[in-house]
Amino acid sequence: MHQAWQNYRDDSGWAKLGDIGKYLKRIKPDFDTRNYGLKKLSDFFSRYSDRYETRTTKNNGLEVKLITTADADKK
Repeated sequence: MHQAWQNYRDDSGWAKLGDIGKYLKRIKPDFDTRNYGLKKLSDFFSRYSDRYETRTTKNNGLEVKLITTADADKK
């Protein structure tokens, strides 16, 4: 997941969930969230909310961002 996020993040650190999903399918065609006990890819980011922040935008849908030490210090 981290590699997918790193490849598709924008300058502010946000990556579109759809881009992450496409990347995962490309590098691991048999990837299925149900193998991890999850219904959807977005459930992964909900499960690991201590590592990833999510937001929904009008144009891009769900986006994710890695929570860095600097981000955690701001909270």
